[in-house]
Amino acid sequence: MGHPKASDTPKPNSDGLKCVLYACLRLILMLHDRGSSDITGDRGRAKRACDACKQRELKCNGHTTCQQCSHLNLRCTYTE
Repeated sequence: MGHPKASDTPKPNSDGLKCVLYACLRLILMLHDRGSSDITGDRGRAKRACDACKQRELKCNGHTTCQQCSHLNLRCTYTE
């Protein structure tokens, strides 16, 4: 019983691997774009502040329950 030779091991399909990597990259970029555009504008700021942050003139991160409301145990609401 000997060790398998390098020529005995199957070669990965480089075209298939490139296709998988390309698909993964596209998915990552799509998810990144979707997440950032819903919350932040061009300058990385929240597009809108929650009602509590507006009233207190605090910086809001724009999440469903923003960081400020979570920290202060406040109800985080967004009125249109």
